[in-house]
Amino acid sequence: MRVPARAVKRGFVRWFEGGGWSVRGALPLPDKAVVMGGPHTSNWDFLVFVGAMEALGVKANYIGKASLFRWGPM
Repeated sequence: MRVPARAVKRGFVRWFEGGGWSVRGALPLPDKAVVMGGPHTSNWDFLVFVGAMEALGVKANYIGKASLFRWGPM
């Protein structure tokens, strides 16, 4: 992961934790899985997703349209 992407992810995780969000339980995921989400109910869904995946210790990859990432690919 590139340096700007790590900084952005850390910011998302801090927002998640600082906002009082937490995750209870665990996901029974296989070694490899594809999880798709949409449509989004708000612009905050992605931040919650990143924070939740970090809290669960899940290495998640995601894609988004180019205009979403002004600083380049994550």
